[in-house]
Amino acid sequence: NAGGFKITNYGGTDAPSATTDVAQNSATASGTSAVTRTLPSKLRDSVSVFDYLTTAQIADVQARTYVEDVSTAVAAAFAASKDVDFPDGGYRGSFSVVRAGTTLKFGDVTLKGRAADTEVLSVVGVNNCVVHGGVKIDMADMTDASTRFGFRASAGFGHRFSDIQVLNEGASNFGLRVETGVYTSVFENVEANRVSIQGTSLGDAVTTCTFVNLDWEFADIDYAIAMTFINPIIQGSSDKLDMANVRSITLIGGDIEGTGTYLKAGSGVTNVVSINNDTGAFSGTYTSGTIDPVFLWDISRNAV
Repeated sequence: NAGGFKITNYGGTDAPSATTDVAQNSATASGTSAVTRTLPSKLRDSVSVFDYLTTAQIADVQARTYVEDVSTAVAAAFAASKDVDFPDGGYRGSFSVVRAGTTLKFGDVTLKGRAADTEVLSVVGVNNCVVHGGVKIDMADMTDASTRFGFRASAGFGHRFSDIQVLNEGASNFGLRVETGVYTSVFENVEANRVSIQGTSLGDAVTTCTFVNLDWEFADIDYAIAMTFINPIIQGSSDKLDMANVRSITLIGGDIEGTGTYLKAGSGVTNVVSINNDTGAFSGTYTSGTIDPVFLWDISRNAV
């Protein structure tokens, strides 16, 4: 009954054949109402990407040598199941979630983009997806495309993305990209030096997203409505929030450090609230441009 399941073999005393071994085993969860299921049925509850990798690809992933391109194999895993596990290792390629309700579970994993990739991990046009477990995204080899993203979300709602760290973005790329049609989604414990939140119009904006413990240096926000940042970590010498066409943005209880401009407003920026953030280590310009109305009351500063 290890792990809450009883595994039963009905093969008798004779060693079962390779075919009947799996077919004649069952799994029963703990608890009085548990129903016995065949072992193949139980194992199909989730998929490991290793189920779709060749022996050479698995060895490459485990060694973290990033020689084998595993994009096609991972796409097959995504198509086969909504519950996909990534065992520890390093995976080379570009990976896009294609099914609503998909959950990706990462061990100690690094996803590394290829030279021509425009993104490493994306969730586009589907809803209610979950990414968690702690994944690193390495953009060091993505040198061909003019604009590149580590993690991209577009046109979907009800997501929860957590524990994502983007490495080696470069000076003009974005570790996190959130696009038109994303709403009522949560981004938690995401580390990306450069963040892009981009709608296409106020009628087709990024809306009602919450970012918890987002760690960034520069954020470019255009056509966004009702964004909330809780406990942000904002550091470096770049402008912190470069905003245009933003309706309602709230920042609560974060740590603001470095220089540059904290709140830089272009045209059409209204309803900005920044409260209880620690600005003691920030020596740049607090606001620039016109924000109306605005309420600012941060630690180490007076109301503005």
